[in-house]
Amino acid sequence: MWAPGRSPADTVCDSLASTIDLLPMIAALTNKPLPDDRSIDGVDISSLLFGGAKSPREEFLYFNNGGLLEGSLSEIGSC
Repeated sequence: MWAPGRSPADTVCDSLASTIDLLPMIAALTNKPLPDDRSIDGVDISSLLFGGAKSPREEFLYFNNGGLLEGSLSEIGSC
């Protein structure tokens, strides 16, 4: 992610996040509410971009050609 003046250059973040988190993050950054007429699975990850905070996710569901995997980032990374 490129954010001059907001996120230091060459910063690496290995916290758990996904593209489903983009909508809640963009809504938070633009001070817009999320739709309340549907369920939103993503979470606001803006703190990962600017503060190096811990991911709000504890586990993650992941689907690939081998099937559905569930677990922590370290468990999924070892599959």
